Formats: sequence, C-alpha cells, structure tokens
Amino acid sequence: DVIREWNVKIAGDAFENYYWNQSYGGVFSSAYNTSHLYVAPNLDILGGAKRTILPAIARLWKGSRLPDYYRDIIELPDAFHPPKGYEVPIGLQPAEPITTPIRVYPASATATSA
Repeated sequence: DVIREWNVKIAGDAFENYYWNQSYGGVFSSAYNTSHLYVAPNLDILGGAKRTILPAIARLWKGSRLPDYYRDIIELPDAFHPPKGYEVPIGLQPAEPITTPIRVYPASATATSA
C-alpha cells in the first residue's frame, strides 16, 4: 500500500473530528433506529495495492444483495460519521482534552504508615 493523506472531501470532516472510540450501528447494535443487517465485503476492492480476496469468501458473497459500504479509502467511518443507514444515537460528546497540569497528591499519613 502507499501512504495516503487524509482527504476531507471524502471524509466529510477533518481528521481531528473523528473519534474511533464509539461504533456505528450494525448487526449487534442495541440502537433501534439503525440497520441490523450484515454488510457484504467489497469484492471489487483490489485497487492499486494488489490486495486479494480469499476465493472462498468471493464465492460465498458473490451476488449478495446485502448492503456494502467498504471502499478503498483510509477515511473510515466512526459513530459521528457513520455509513448511511448505520447511524446511532450519540450520548455524550467526547470530553474536552485536559489543559491543566496533572497534579500528584502526597499519600496520606495513614496510608504510608501501614
């Protein structure tokens, strides 16, 4: 594979606004308003990197009518930027980063004498 730059046009947002720590909807999602279908692999994703697909996988999934959102890109979805139809309710927005110095508090006298 080759090194590729993040593409805001493809991603729809800046790299800094992605938080891959929360999943989007899918088969195992507990969200009621999202797709609960399996997603078919992209059998045409070979691209310039000469990736291959295991022949057994290609045979099994050939002609599938299940949705397919995999593309040959580095701009992967997250819960804030999910594939269409796989949106989930977002609870808390990611916390602001800590901007104050980390403080170390001395151990209490009772803890050190034990």
